[in-house]
Amino acid sequence: MSPKLLDLLYLIQVWLRINRLPYKILVNSGYRTPQHNSKLEGAAKQSLHIKAMAADIRIPGLSVDNLGKLAQAIGVGGVGFYPTKGFIHVDVGKVRTWRVAESTVLEPEHWIVELLDPSTDAQWLANLAPDWPELEMLA
Repeated sequence: MSPKLLDLLYLIQVWLRINRLPYKILVNSGYRTPQHNSKLEGAAKQSLHIKAMAADIRIPGLSVDNLGKLAQAIGVGGVGFYPTKGFIHVDVGKVRTWRVAESTVLEPEHWIVELLDPSTDAQWLANLAPDWPELEMLA
């Protein structure tokens, strides 16, 4: 995975941990070979998965909507909501949002107190959690 994508996943995880919310990220799909990607229904031909710049993730105990809203608030790359499949897509490409099976694009809600600034908040959050050995992504 790209370092920027790992930073994004880490920022999501640390923010959730600090706010005492479920935080263990399950990665449904990360890097895909072009051959594997071409066999998947609905996968974009130029998917950022084939460049190791995207991941489909879920967090048990956290809704797709809330996880997606947090990713939107961070403001790095694309966020796709897949509520019927139980995951979101995050990538470090252009900032954009989409929702599969529904037409509305969600705006971040009040539970995300304010929009996060990834250039400063990632370091601030990381400094709060240097001794959390269990802070990890689960595959």
